Amino acid sequence: MISPKVSVILPAFNSAGLIKDTIETVINQTLSDFELIIVDDGSTDDTFTTAHSIKDPRIKYLQKNIGGPASARNLGLKVARGEYIAYCDGDDRFDKDHLMILADYLDKHVDIDLVYSKGIIVGEEGKRLGTWPEQGGVIKENLRQRMRWGLRYRCTAVIVLKKQGTGMNTLTCVVQAKTGISF
Repeated sequence: MISPKVSVILPAFNSAGLIKDTIETVINQTLSDFELIIVDDGSTDDTFTTAHSIKDPRIKYLQKNIGGPASARNLGLKVARGEYIAYCDGDDRFDKDHLMILADYLDKHVDIDLVYSKGIIVGEEGKRLGTWPEQGGVIKENLRQRMRWGLRYRCTAVIVLKKQGTGMNTLTCVVQAKTGISF
């Protein structure tokens, strides 16, 4: 079986009212070479049923007992086959070119292991509240150390990284802010 360019891991907990729109923003990407791994993290609402109602051969559905978003992401990562990993929570939305732009950047910059975009913060009524991060930059230090020093990602949906980089001791990170995401 041929591996996809990107594995999108979507952890979800009690997201029945939002997950359909989230899935649609992933499956309508301009980059079509991806798999979407939806991990229902023990939802007690109709999250799994709602997600499962969307039929697309690129979607894999997993269910697990509640363990939190990190454990759901880790389960998705274990089954991911893509060259790159992207995360999208059950209430996030991808801009239609999100995967294309970030995967293309990683393809062209083999020395970079992780790239992130600006996200657009949208309120419940659809009103734009701001962006995150406020400005871009290049991170040249060891990413794991940098994370310990205070670099935090408020939303994992802005990140795309090389799968082989998930176990490396040193990652090089660059900002790519040509796409927007609402979350």
